[in-house]
Amino acid sequence: MKKIIPVLLCLVLIVALAISVSAADSSLAITPSATTLERGDTFTITANLTNTESINLCTVALSFDTNVFELVGGTYLETAAYGNVKMEGQLAAGALMLGAPKDISGKVFTFQFKVKADAAFGTYTFTPTAAIGVSAGNQITATGTTVKVDCKHSYGAWTDNENGKHSRICSKCQDVDTEVHDWNDGVAEPAATCDTPGTMKFTCLFCSATKTEDIKVLGHKYDNDCDASCNRTGCDHTRTVSHKYGSEWKNDKDGHWHRCTVCGDTKDYAYHTPTATTNPDDAQICSVCQYEISPAAAHEHEMSEEWITDAQYHWHRCQKKNPSCYHVEDKAEHDYDDDCDVTCNTCGYIREAPHNYTGEWKGGQEGHWDVCATCGARSQTYPHEPGPEATQDTPQICVECNFTIKMPLSHVHDYGEAWYYDEESHWQSCTDSACLETTEKQAHDWDDGVEQADGSLQYTCTVCGKQTVTAEPMPEPTNPDPTTPGGSSGAQEGEQDGSGSFPWQWAGIAAVVLLVIGIVLLVIEFIRSRKVNSHGRFSK
Repeated sequence: MKKIIPVLLCLVLIVALAISVSAADSSLAITPSATTLERGDTFTITANLTNTESINLCTVALSFDTNVFELVGGTYLETAAYGNVKMEGQLAAGALMLGAPKDISGKVFTFQFKVKADAAFGTYTFTPTAAIGVSAGNQITATGTTVKVDCKHSYGAWTDNENGKHSRICSKCQDVDTEVHDWNDGVAEPAATCDTPGTMKFTCLFCSATKTEDIKVLGHKYDNDCDASCNRTGCDHTRTVSHKYGSEWKNDKDGHWHRCTVCGDTKDYAYHTPTATTNPDDAQICSVCQYEISPAAAHEHEMSEEWITDAQYHWHRCQKKNPSCYHVEDKAEHDYDDDCDVTCNTCGYIREAPHNYTGEWKGGQEGHWDVCATCGARSQTYPHEPGPEATQDTPQICVECNFTIKMPLSHVHDYGEAWYYDEESHWQSCTDSACLETTEKQAHDWDDGVEQADGSLQYTCTVCGKQTVTAEPMPEPTNPDPTTPGGSSGAQEGEQDGSGSFPWQWAGIAAVVLLVIGIVLLVIEFIRSRKVNSHGRFSK
């Protein structure tokens, strides 16, 4: 009897050691067949077991919100001698028994759930508890998962709320979508004239709502201060004007005159009056406007390199010392790229030219602005004028340009699968066109590169697909894992998160110590029994 006790002790310690080592390294993770669901959807959660050796049983229990989901079925490992998946209280539980101890890795259970018809929308967690073992089982690390219950809305037609907004209702969940009216360009009914006001009628582009705005009296329109007739269609009004003639004489080879500085009208035209001269070789000058009617006999023109300009023309003029020579060459009208260009391409003369703004606001985070229809130049940027504060279902928008300042409070960013990038980094943007939120920029994760025909290397980012060609090797990325800030995805490789779990490594050490003690006691007992038997006695 004394021999049997140490032997049994050794066997128990060996089994305990095997269980502790297996349980210490084993883990279980659950994955859903879909992460976004609608009411009435059926989906599957799969339980996967890893790092198990010689077990003959496994149990898994899932804790979940029974007001939202119901268990409708499940399966267990096909090679198990016995198993089941069923509801036990508030848990979806699965159990299996193997015919003999086996090494198991991979899928052990599938739980089939259905989203209840009256389930509340939101994100829900499935929390597993798992155990493996030879007989009673040992609890192991289990990782949970989350799913989202939402509605893929199917809205009806827009209806006017008579408060500056319109709304529509989802036929599935009765959600109400409300937006401010989006007015068309309007129709003048009637149009304003120079003397009478008018009315502009606007209609919402999505519903039947209308609104009217008064149009002020237009007033008469003239090209300039010298224009006597109104230029508006249908208006025959005239006025009395007076030209603004300059005091400086304008001239050509035939005569001289005064010109209006506003419209270019002329008056006081007369032929040149030559100045009397006693030397026939001297230049002949007009005594009124100082125009050189004929140059001095020995005079040769020396044209200036710099342009001489007025508001309409540019030209070169003779610059000989003789001050009476007004000979002109290369006279032409100023040359501009378009109606908004202010600098002459030939002489550099700068004019005032107004932009042709469209009146349609463009918006961004910094404010809103107008764009010239001719050259595309932006006007001054004006700050947004916020409308009502964002609510759970409606955004806050600028009342001037309809730019979305704040998304609805219920908005959840969905970054999709598309990547955006520049030379140094890549990121993802929210798929909602009204939302400007992006993920944090991460450095590119370059591959080993492909050598090109000219000896350069073409590198491709393994995350976003950005390609670049360079003659130098790419530096190591400072953030190799773009999905986790700092390049770390949690615990380092080979580490185990032991928080809140049994210290299996110490249990293994204790088991080894007890095993050694048991072997020593067995040897001592064996020697003692041999010694007693040699004297003709037998141990009890």
